[in-house]
Amino acid sequence: MDPRSRKKVRRYSLGMRQRLAIAQAFMEHPQIVLLDEPTNGIDPDYLPQFLSRVRDYADQGRAVVITTHELAHFAPISDQILTLRQGRLESRQEERS
Repeated sequence: MDPRSRKKVRRYSLGMRQRLAIAQAFMEHPQIVLLDEPTNGIDPDYLPQFLSRVRDYADQGRAVVITTHELAHFAPISDQILTLRQGRLESRQEERS
């Protein structure tokens, strides 16, 4: 994302709009960030940087709650994984120490 660009957001690709939404979510350093399917449309080359950012944020004592169908991306950086099925808690796992 180039801050000098005059390109309208509606003309961004899905991945660029997703990156913008992620940046907005973290921008004011809230104590809790909620992300719904944040990897949807994300360029695979950006994924490691994004995962690192999420983990760094959590390591600062903040909470990052992510809903996703792509557990493989997030399990290595997660403290807890909650699995829901039909709106009910099915399982809870402690992951990262």
